[in-house]
Order: sequence, then structure tokens, then C-alpha cells
Amino acid sequence: MLYILPIKYFVYPNLRRYFKDMERFLSLPFYLCAIGLIFSCQTVSSDQQNSERVKEAGPSPDQLIVVSVEEWSDFQGVLQAFERNDQGRWEEAFDAFPIVIGKNGLALGIHQLKGNQALKREGDLKTPAGMFSIGSAFGYAPKPLPGINLSYHPVTAQTMCIEDTASQFYNQILEEDEVQADWSSTDRMLRKDNLYEWGFFLNHNSPDAVPQAGSCIFFHIWRGADRGTAGCTAMSPENMIKLLEWIDPQKHPVVIQAPRSEALFFPSIPTVDSLANSSLDLIRMGGFFQDSNRPVNQSGR
Repeated sequence: MLYILPIKYFVYPNLRRYFKDMERFLSLPFYLCAIGLIFSCQTVSSDQQNSERVKEAGPSPDQLIVVSVEEWSDFQGVLQAFERNDQGRWEEAFDAFPIVIGKNGLALGIHQLKGNQALKREGDLKTPAGMFSIGSAFGYAPKPLPGINLSYHPVTAQTMCIEDTASQFYNQILEEDEVQADWSSTDRMLRKDNLYEWGFFLNHNSPDAVPQAGSCIFFHIWRGADRGTAGCTAMSPENMIKLLEWIDPQKHPVVIQAPRSEALFFPSIPTVDSLANSSLDLIRMGGFFQDSNRPVNQSGR
């Protein structure tokens, strides 16, 4: 049977320390293959299946943001950013930095493979686990910083994200004075604590929002390293700006959020442009495991 290294073997800064956990690893076949961007770890049996999967996946991501915590219930973790270089190999874009997530940890995001864990629900104070694309950036400035390339929504006193599950605007950012209100619960984004001074919308339960599946999941500025969120991923102001300026929508960035302790499959994750016949070959296509003791390259960017 083919075994795949767990996500923690390549998203955690010190790779070697985790080989001490090998006995635990051997009990977890076909683990999430995060950094190879071949996250479905399934054997591909024919060229026809390969081409169909590529067609469904869309453009292959060249930027990857990995948010990891140790256990499902933890709210403190790290963020790492990876980018594919001209040779097709993944490099770490900058040093990992601390983040906080929902006060109650993680729950499976909607449209991710159902497992033994609870699904993300409105008001559960949990961050969705899975793989997601990135929506618009937002901020209190009338215009984005020069280095921000995402589409930008300037936050005003009228800007809100709709949390009312009965509203036709559920899980949308909008301007209150531009639509007919049909909601009773909103997240007003111009805040005195400046949490939303800079951030971006995570495309969880979007664009076709399912009621009660969770709304208004952002990356934004934190209250502090010891303060969990209502379900968003938060970080220091400096790191939030650094991340926003690094993200390039032309490179089809994706976000993975997951615990390092759990085996997960996320079937909606994109694949590389061409597929080989085994999950191990797929990982090698991302440039990994030629030397199993060597972590990804660091560009020092």
C-alpha cells in the first residue's frame, strides 16, 4: 500500500522533528498531500480520467497559502506561503508567521469531503477547514496600497457583510445604502478596533451561499496573538499587508486550512496541469521527495 507523508511533514518549519512520529504516520494511509497541490491522493487509472480531472480543476495554482493548527480545537497556528518558480518547483515565499483562527478551532467547510468532524455552521466560532479561493481585498483606505493586486472594496460607514441566513444577500459584502435591506444580522465593517483595516474575503460558502453554512469568513488583522476570532483567520497588521501585497490573482492563489493532527481529503482541490498514474508521481511533479529529508526551497523573499 502506498503511504503519503502527512501535511505536517511539509508545512511545519522543522521537517526532521516529525519523523519521530513515524509510527503514528504509518497508521494514516493516503494523507492530505498539501504542498504537492495534488490533494486528492487517489490513483488515476487512465488518460481519460486524467484529462477530465484537469478540465474540472481549472487553472493550476501557482501560489499556495497554508494555515495550520495542531488540533481541531486549537485557535493558534502558523501561516506559510508558497509559490511555484520558473522550474515548476515550490518555494517558500517568506518566513512562516503566527495566526489565530476561530475561538473554537476548525470545522469542515462546506463542499469539502464529509468526515467525522462537524461541518462549519453559522455562529459556531469555528474557522472552515478545506481549500478555498480568494475573493476581494478590502480596507479603510479609499484606494488599495500600490502593491495590492486583488480587486478592492473600500470600507465605509455603509459597508457590511450580511450574516442573516434568511437574507438574499447572505454572505455578501455590500453597501447598505445601495440595496433594499432584508436582514436583521450584519457585520459592520468600519470598526473602532480596526480589525478590518486590511483584509480579504475567503471564498467559503460562496458565491451560492447555503443558509447556516457560515458567512463573512475573512483574513484580517488580529486583536492579539492570544485572542481567537469568530471564525476568520487573523494576523498582525504587518503580516496582513505583507500577505496582501504578495498575493497575485494571475497566479490563481488558493488557501488551505487544516489541522496537522488529522488525515483529510478535500476533493475540490485543483490538480497540476498533467497527471501521472500514482499519487507519489503526482507529488514528485511538484518537485518534492527527491530527498525526503529536505524541506521546500526557501527563496528568502
